[in-house]
Amino acid sequence: MLAYLVLRTLAAPVPLALTGMTLYLVLPSGTTAMRPMTEGLMLALTLAALWGCALVLGGTRPRAGLALVGGALLALFTVKHSQALFLGACLAAAGVAVAVRRRWRGMPAGRGPAALAAVGCAGVLGTVLVSRLLDYPSVSESVQDLLTGHFARPDRERPWAEFLQLQGNFWMEWARRQLWEPFFAAALVAGALGARRRPAFGVFLAAAACTGILNQAGHPDINIWGDRLITLAWLLPVLGVPAAAGAGAAAGGGARPGGAGGAGGLTGRHPKR
Repeated sequence: MLAYLVLRTLAAPVPLALTGMTLYLVLPSGTTAMRPMTEGLMLALTLAALWGCALVLGGTRPRAGLALVGGALLALFTVKHSQALFLGACLAAAGVAVAVRRRWRGMPAGRGPAALAAVGCAGVLGTVLVSRLLDYPSVSESVQDLLTGHFARPDRERPWAEFLQLQGNFWMEWARRQLWEPFFAAALVAGALGARRRPAFGVFLAAAACTGILNQAGHPDINIWGDRLITLAWLLPVLGVPAAAGAGAAAGGGARPGGAGGAGGLTGRHPKR
């Protein structure tokens, strides 16, 4: 349902919004979401944050959108604080990227991207501060936990060097498997091409999908069942492909009067935001 709401906020027609919801269910994102694991909640909350981004960029309900993004980050902290950190950082980077690109093209940066970047930065800062107050494990402790098999072996003297070597080995094997079964890579490419049709929102969508890559990079274990750690990356094709089709329909038939913010506010061409 959240995928449907995001696409409707992007002014996508109902059939395309239903297509996005169907993609969410039939792709591995749906399978993972139905399992009793944290990834299901992470997917839902990340979609909620993207819905908030669409509301802000479209100019329809910017305050509600910002509250939705902030609430999603807060809820993510209770589910998995590292994901709240990743999403906050990626949204902040996306907001800065959109604002800089608009300035580069001689357009007003708009308050929407800057506000979303500020909320993302607040999420990062809040996650770091509260994690320290609650005495959560540090990054170094997490790396030692990974390398020592949950501290079943002595601590490593050079944990970061081993961690980087493990990263290289993991991503080489991951790439080899993608060449053998390229569906995931093809879906990401299709989603990325679709996101380009929505330049402003597409940047935030790509940023949210990148949290799946970051989550997997934090646990470079090729044997983790079902590639569940990288599941958030599936949001790129889930929303990118229908959104691109919706943008094409809007360009061909004109923006719908009274639509959810219109196409202009989401493509970076809105005169005010």
